[in-house]
Amino acid sequence: MLEQNFIDYYQGAYKPTLRINFNSRRYLIKFKEIITAIKDGTIETFSFSSFEGITILGIKDLILRKQSKKLLIPERITMICNSNSEKPVFIWCLNSEEWWHCEGLIEGLIESNEIGHQYLFDEELLIELYLATV
Repeated sequence: MLEQNFIDYYQGAYKPTLRINFNSRRYLIKFKEIITAIKDGTIETFSFSSFEGITILGIKDLILRKQSKKLLIPERITMICNSNSEKPVFIWCLNSEEWWHCEGLIEGLIESNEIGHQYLFDEELLIELYLATV
């Protein structure tokens, strides 16, 4: 499975986990471009179900979105369960500064030019980003 591009949702050792796994820097760079576009407001939302070459496991979709305004207690991760689907949809919504932070973590993984991972989010859900091959 490590040779694939995938998102997997599972119960990790400490909390529910979303693993985003890319098999090449090319996909990692594309993901960073998407994060940058959301941060800058060039795109409003991004659905991983539209990311060509990505297999989604354990969930129906992961949707990225920029918060439109500052909230006192923002909901950064929302899980939507539809009665017609047994798999949930996650909406990951951050403000510009938080997307900027993720962008920097991704940039570090790109620049290292090595197999590795970053923890992009660690609250009620852990979001891990892996580069499985260079």
